[in-house]
Amino acid sequence: MQAEASDTIENYYNIDYVIDVVTKEAPNEKRLARQVLYTLLSAKSNDPLNLAVNAPTGEGKTYVVQKVVDLFQKNDVISLVGMSEKALFHRPGSLVIKDEVGNYISVNEKIKDIEDQISACETEIEKTTNNVLRQAKRHEIKDLEEQKKDVSQNAKKLIELSGKTLIFLDSPPARLFETLMPLLSHDRPEVEYEFVDTFNGIKTHGNVLRGSPAVVFTAARDYTNSPRYPEIQRRFLITNPQMSQEKYHNAIECITTKYSLPDYAYQQVVVSDQEKDIAKNIIVNVQNRIVDICSSSLKRDRNQVFIPY
Repeated sequence: MQAEASDTIENYYNIDYVIDVVTKEAPNEKRLARQVLYTLLSAKSNDPLNLAVNAPTGEGKTYVVQKVVDLFQKNDVISLVGMSEKALFHRPGSLVIKDEVGNYISVNEKIKDIEDQISACETEIEKTTNNVLRQAKRHEIKDLEEQKKDVSQNAKKLIELSGKTLIFLDSPPARLFETLMPLLSHDRPEVEYEFVDTFNGIKTHGNVLRGSPAVVFTAARDYTNSPRYPEIQRRFLITNPQMSQEKYHNAIECITTKYSLPDYAYQQVVVSDQEKDIAKNIIVNVQNRIVDICSSSLKRDRNQVFIPY
Protein backbone atom coordinates (compact mmCIF):
# COMPACT_ATOMS: atom_id res chain seq x y z
CA MET A 1 0.00 0.00 0.00
CA GLN A 2 1.29 3.44 -0.87
CA ALA A 3 2.22 5.70 2.00
CA GLU A 4 0.35 8.96 2.43
CA ALA A 5 1.45 12.26 3.91
CA SER A 6 -1.12 14.83 4.98
CA ASP A 7 -0.60 18.59 5.09
CA THR A 8 -0.34 18.68 8.88
CA ILE A 9 2.66 20.42 10.43
CA GLU A 10 3.97 17.03 11.63
CA ASN A 11 4.23 15.83 8.03
CA TYR A 12 5.54 19.11 6.66
CA TYR A 13 9.00 18.10 7.87
CA ASN A 14 8.42 14.32 7.99
CA ILE A 15 11.91 12.89 7.55
CA ASP A 16 10.66 9.38 8.38
CA TYR A 17 8.37 9.53 5.35
CA VAL A 18 11.37 10.34 3.14
CA ILE A 19 13.31 7.39 4.59
CA ASP A 20 10.35 5.08 3.98
CA VAL A 21 10.20 6.17 0.33
CA VAL A 22 13.93 5.54 -0.16
CA THR A 23 13.90 2.12 1.50
CA LYS A 24 11.02 0.88 -0.64
CA GLU A 25 13.69 0.53 -3.33
CA ALA A 26 16.64 0.04 -0.97
CA PRO A 27 15.38 -2.49 1.58
CA ASN A 28 17.23 -2.98 4.88
CA GLU A 29 19.16 0.28 4.41
CA LYS A 30 17.33 2.67 6.76
CA ARG A 31 20.47 3.54 8.69
CA LEU A 32 22.56 4.36 5.63
CA ALA A 33 19.68 6.18 3.92
CA ARG A 34 19.22 8.35 7.01
CA GLN A 35 22.96 9.10 7.23
CA VAL A 36 23.08 10.14 3.57
CA LEU A 37 19.91 12.22 3.93
CA TYR A 38 21.17 14.07 7.01
CA THR A 39 24.50 14.75 5.30
CA LEU A 40 22.84 16.25 2.23
CA LEU A 41 20.48 18.34 4.37
CA SER A 42 23.44 19.60 6.44
CA ALA A 43 24.80 21.33 3.32
CA LYS A 44 22.32 24.14 3.99
CA SER A 45 23.67 24.65 7.52
CA ASN A 46 26.77 26.58 8.59
CA ASP A 47 28.71 23.41 9.41
CA PRO A 48 28.06 20.69 6.79
CA LEU A 49 28.78 17.02 7.42
CA ASN A 50 30.96 14.68 5.38
CA LEU A 51 30.19 11.01 4.84
CA ALA A 52 32.37 8.18 3.55
CA VAL A 53 30.57 4.99 2.51
CA ASN A 54 33.25 2.31 2.46
CA ALA A 55 32.53 -1.33 1.57
CA PRO A 56 33.56 -4.00 -0.96
CA THR A 57 32.37 -3.81 -4.55
CA GLY A 58 28.77 -4.85 -5.17
CA GLU A 59 27.38 -4.07 -1.69
CA GLY A 60 25.06 -1.29 -2.90
CA LYS A 61 27.01 1.75 -1.68
CA THR A 62 26.34 3.95 -4.68
CA TYR A 63 22.77 2.67 -5.12
CA VAL A 64 21.57 3.91 -1.73
CA VAL A 65 23.34 7.25 -2.12
CA GLN A 66 21.80 7.75 -5.55
CA LYS A 67 18.29 6.94 -4.31
CA VAL A 68 18.59 9.73 -1.74
CA VAL A 69 20.23 12.14 -4.19
CA ASP A 70 17.36 11.62 -6.67
CA LEU A 71 14.99 13.30 -4.19
CA PHE A 72 17.05 16.51 -4.05
CA GLN A 73 16.96 19.40 -6.48
CA LYS A 74 19.59 19.01 -9.18
CA ASN A 75 21.27 22.35 -8.47
CA ASP A 76 21.90 21.31 -4.83
CA VAL A 77 24.02 18.25 -5.66
CA ILE A 78 27.14 17.90 -7.80
CA SER A 79 27.61 14.22 -8.70
CA LEU A 80 31.11 13.34 -9.89
CA VAL A 81 32.73 10.21 -11.27
CA GLY A 82 36.47 9.79 -11.81
CA MET A 83 37.28 13.32 -10.64
CA SER A 84 40.87 14.52 -10.86
CA GLU A 85 42.41 16.63 -8.13
CA LYS A 86 42.05 19.78 -10.30
CA ALA A 87 38.53 19.18 -11.59
CA LEU A 88 36.95 21.48 -8.99
CA PHE A 89 38.88 24.41 -10.42
CA HIS A 90 37.41 23.89 -13.88
CA ARG A 91 33.83 24.22 -12.68
CA PRO A 92 31.84 27.28 -13.79
CA GLY A 93 32.38 30.35 -11.68
CA SER A 94 32.46 34.15 -11.75
CA LEU A 95 35.54 36.34 -12.16
CA VAL A 96 36.39 38.34 -9.04
CA ILE A 97 39.14 40.51 -7.62
CA LYS A 98 39.93 41.66 -4.09
CA ASP A 99 39.00 45.19 -3.12
CA GLU A 100 40.94 47.47 -0.78
CA VAL A 101 39.62 45.76 2.37
CA GLY A 102 40.19 42.21 1.11
CA ASN A 103 36.66 41.32 0.01
CA TYR A 104 36.04 39.69 -3.36
CA ILE A 105 34.06 41.83 -5.79
CA SER A 106 32.86 41.13 -9.31
CA VAL A 107 35.39 41.88 -12.07
CA ASN A 108 32.55 43.10 -14.29
CA GLU A 109 31.42 45.57 -11.62
CA LYS A 110 34.99 46.77 -11.05
CA ILE A 111 35.62 47.24 -14.77
CA LYS A 112 32.29 49.05 -15.19
CA ASP A 113 33.23 51.39 -12.34
CA ILE A 114 36.59 52.15 -14.01
CA GLU A 115 34.92 52.68 -17.41
CA ASP A 116 32.44 55.09 -15.81
CA GLN A 117 35.36 57.05 -14.36
CA ILE A 118 37.06 57.12 -17.77
CA SER A 119 33.85 58.32 -19.38
CA ALA A 120 33.51 61.08 -16.77
CA CYS A 121 37.11 62.21 -17.47
CA GLU A 122 36.49 62.29 -21.22
CA THR A 123 33.36 64.38 -20.68
CA GLU A 124 35.35 66.88 -18.59
CA ILE A 125 38.02 67.09 -21.29
CA GLU A 126 35.37 67.90 -23.90
CA LYS A 127 33.75 70.57 -21.74
CA THR A 128 36.84 72.41 -20.43
CA THR A 129 39.11 74.86 -22.19
CA ASN A 130 41.71 74.61 -19.41
CA ASN A 131 44.74 72.88 -20.91
CA VAL A 132 46.19 72.03 -17.50
CA LEU A 133 42.95 70.31 -16.49
CA ARG A 134 42.82 68.48 -19.83
CA GLN A 135 46.35 67.21 -19.36
CA ALA A 136 45.56 66.07 -15.80
CA LYS A 137 42.46 64.22 -16.99
CA ARG A 138 44.41 62.51 -19.79
CA HIS A 139 46.92 61.26 -17.18
CA GLU A 140 44.01 60.09 -15.02
CA ILE A 141 42.54 58.20 -17.98
CA LYS A 142 45.90 56.56 -18.61
CA ASP A 143 46.09 55.45 -14.95
CA LEU A 144 42.53 54.13 -15.12
CA GLU A 145 43.34 52.14 -18.28
CA GLU A 146 46.28 50.55 -16.42
CA GLN A 147 43.97 49.73 -13.51
CA LYS A 148 41.52 48.12 -15.94
CA LYS A 149 44.33 46.01 -17.42
CA ASP A 150 45.50 44.98 -13.92
CA VAL A 151 41.97 43.94 -12.97
CA SER A 152 41.75 41.60 -15.97
CA GLN A 153 45.23 40.15 -15.35
CA ASN A 154 44.73 39.59 -11.61
CA ALA A 155 41.19 38.23 -11.76
CA LYS A 156 40.46 34.94 -10.05
CA LYS A 157 37.59 32.55 -10.67
CA LEU A 158 35.22 32.31 -7.72
CA ILE A 159 33.49 28.92 -7.46
CA GLU A 160 30.53 29.01 -5.07
CA LEU A 161 30.09 25.80 -3.08
CA SER A 162 27.88 27.07 -0.24
CA GLY A 163 24.79 24.94 0.18
CA LYS A 164 26.10 22.30 -2.25
CA THR A 165 26.88 18.64 -1.77
CA LEU A 166 29.72 16.98 -3.66
CA ILE A 167 28.95 13.33 -4.40
CA PHE A 168 31.85 11.13 -5.51
CA LEU A 169 30.33 8.00 -7.01
CA ASP A 170 33.70 6.31 -7.36
CA SER A 171 36.80 5.97 -5.19
CA PRO A 172 38.44 9.43 -5.23
CA PRO A 173 42.17 9.49 -6.02
CA ALA A 174 44.40 10.06 -3.00
CA ARG A 175 45.68 13.38 -4.37
CA LEU A 176 42.12 14.71 -4.48
CA PHE A 177 42.06 14.57 -0.68
CA GLU A 178 45.02 16.97 -0.65
CA THR A 179 42.81 19.48 -2.45
CA LEU A 180 39.70 18.82 -0.40
CA MET A 181 41.09 18.71 3.14
CA PRO A 182 41.65 22.46 3.61
CA LEU A 183 38.13 23.02 2.25
CA LEU A 184 36.61 20.50 4.67
CA SER A 185 38.27 21.95 7.75
CA HIS A 186 35.67 24.77 7.77
CA ASP A 187 38.35 27.13 9.13
CA ARG A 188 37.86 29.80 6.47
CA PRO A 189 34.87 30.84 4.34
CA GLU A 190 37.08 31.11 1.26
CA VAL A 191 40.16 29.16 0.19
CA GLU A 192 42.50 30.30 -2.58
CA TYR A 193 44.35 27.86 -4.80
CA GLU A 194 47.09 28.50 -7.34
CA PHE A 195 47.64 25.86 -9.98
CA VAL A 196 49.64 25.58 -13.20
CA ASP A 197 47.82 25.09 -16.50
CA THR A 198 50.01 23.79 -19.35
CA PHE A 199 47.33 24.18 -22.05
CA ASN A 200 48.61 26.66 -24.70
CA GLY A 201 51.73 27.39 -22.68
CA ILE A 202 52.52 27.36 -18.98
CA LYS A 203 50.21 29.67 -17.03
CA THR A 204 49.41 30.08 -13.37
CA HIS A 205 45.74 30.40 -12.49
CA GLY A 206 44.22 31.56 -9.24
CA ASN A 207 40.87 30.21 -8.14
CA VAL A 208 38.79 30.78 -5.04
CA LEU A 209 36.51 28.15 -3.54
CA ARG A 210 33.86 29.77 -1.35
CA GLY A 211 31.80 27.94 1.23
CA SER A 212 32.04 24.51 2.77
CA PRO A 213 30.09 21.88 0.84
CA ALA A 214 28.88 18.64 2.34
CA VAL A 215 30.85 15.77 0.82
CA VAL A 216 29.79 12.15 0.29
CA PHE A 217 32.06 9.60 -1.31
CA THR A 218 31.65 5.89 -1.90
CA ALA A 219 34.74 3.71 -2.06
CA ALA A 220 35.66 0.07 -2.35
CA ARG A 221 39.32 1.03 -1.88
CA ASP A 222 41.02 0.50 1.47
CA TYR A 223 42.30 3.90 2.63
CA THR A 224 43.60 2.74 6.00
CA ASN A 225 47.20 2.63 4.76
CA SER A 226 47.02 6.11 3.23
CA PRO A 227 49.10 8.80 4.99
CA ARG A 228 45.97 10.98 4.99
CA TYR A 229 43.70 8.37 6.56
CA PRO A 230 43.79 10.06 10.01
CA GLU A 231 42.50 13.24 8.33
CA ILE A 232 39.76 11.28 6.57
CA GLN A 233 38.72 9.82 9.93
CA ARG A 234 38.58 13.28 11.50
CA ARG A 235 36.59 14.93 8.75
CA PHE A 236 34.31 12.11 7.60
CA LEU A 237 31.76 9.90 9.29
CA ILE A 238 32.79 6.48 7.93
CA THR A 239 29.92 4.08 7.41
CA ASN A 240 28.88 1.10 5.28
CA PRO A 241 25.75 -0.52 3.85
CA GLN A 242 24.12 -3.55 5.42
CA MET A 243 25.81 -6.81 4.49
CA SER A 244 23.36 -9.54 5.52
CA GLN A 245 21.61 -12.50 3.93
CA GLU A 246 18.22 -10.87 4.52
CA LYS A 247 19.30 -7.73 2.67
CA TYR A 248 20.62 -9.70 -0.31
CA HIS A 249 17.37 -11.69 -0.50
CA ASN A 250 15.24 -8.54 -0.40
CA ALA A 251 17.47 -6.76 -2.91
CA ILE A 252 17.12 -9.65 -5.39
CA GLU A 253 13.33 -9.54 -4.98
CA CYS A 254 13.37 -5.79 -5.55
CA ILE A 255 15.47 -6.13 -8.72
CA THR A 256 13.24 -8.93 -9.99
CA THR A 257 10.12 -6.83 -9.42
CA LYS A 258 11.63 -3.77 -11.11
CA TYR A 259 12.56 -5.59 -14.31
CA SER A 260 9.57 -7.94 -14.53
CA LEU A 261 6.74 -5.42 -14.10
CA PRO A 262 5.70 -2.53 -16.35
CA ASP A 263 6.13 0.90 -14.76
CA TYR A 264 2.45 1.44 -13.83
CA ALA A 265 2.43 -1.87 -11.94
CA TYR A 266 5.79 -1.17 -10.29
CA GLN A 267 4.46 2.13 -8.99
CA GLN A 268 1.48 0.35 -7.46
CA VAL A 269 3.49 -2.46 -5.88
CA VAL A 270 6.72 -0.72 -4.79
CA VAL A 271 6.81 3.09 -4.88
CA SER A 272 5.00 5.73 -6.92
CA ASP A 273 6.08 9.01 -8.46
CA GLN A 274 3.51 10.72 -6.23
CA GLU A 275 5.24 9.40 -3.10
CA LYS A 276 8.59 10.59 -4.41
CA ASP A 277 7.15 14.03 -5.13
CA ILE A 278 5.85 14.25 -1.56
CA ALA A 279 9.31 13.26 -0.28
CA LYS A 280 10.91 15.92 -2.49
CA ASN A 281 8.59 18.57 -1.08
CA ILE A 282 9.44 17.52 2.49
CA ILE A 283 13.15 17.85 1.70
CA VAL A 284 12.64 21.36 0.29
CA ASN A 285 10.65 22.33 3.40
CA VAL A 286 13.42 21.11 5.69
CA GLN A 287 16.13 22.82 3.60
CA ASN A 288 14.24 26.12 3.67
CA ARG A 289 13.79 25.85 7.43
CA ILE A 290 17.52 25.22 7.93
CA VAL A 291 18.38 28.25 5.77
CA ASP A 292 15.89 30.42 7.72
CA ILE A 293 17.37 29.37 11.06
CA CYS A 294 20.99 29.87 10.00
CA SER A 295 20.45 33.17 8.18
CA SER A 296 18.45 34.68 11.05
CA SER A 297 21.21 34.02 13.57
CA LEU A 298 23.48 36.90 14.60
CA LYS A 299 26.43 34.48 14.57
CA ARG A 300 26.13 33.19 11.03
CA ASP A 301 29.50 31.48 11.09
CA ARG A 302 28.29 29.04 13.76
CA ASN A 303 26.02 26.07 13.29
CA GLN A 304 22.46 26.58 14.50
CA VAL A 305 21.09 23.15 13.56
CA PHE A 306 20.86 19.99 15.64
CA ILE A 307 21.88 16.90 13.66
CA PRO A 308 20.63 13.86 15.60
CA TYR A 309 23.32 11.26 14.90
